[in-house]
Amino acid sequence: REVRPGTLFFALPGLHADGHRFIPAAIAAGACAVVHSAELPSYDPSVAYVKVPDPRFAMSPIAAACPPWSGRCCAVAVVSHRTNPACGRTGGSTAT
Repeated sequence: REVRPGTLFFALPGLHADGHRFIPAAIAAGACAVVHSAELPSYDPSVAYVKVPDPRFAMSPIAAACPPWSGRCCAVAVVSHRTNPACGRTGGSTAT
């Protein structure tokens, strides 16, 4: 929901929905890259794909390499339908 042109999209598995399901919509909204763990049925040649064992685990080193003040990275959108008590919310999507 928060994907904008130039966004790096992390497809996270969740309790009720799998973020991989939202990859086509993220690309349609302008995502320039996707971090995912499952094999995808198709790949858009205009998008960079990074297949990793655990996209959630990959978030930290990617974020560390791209501090917001550096101007080196695009926005990051994350879709997960897990309960996050620290955020005080259940489900939905978050963006950083």
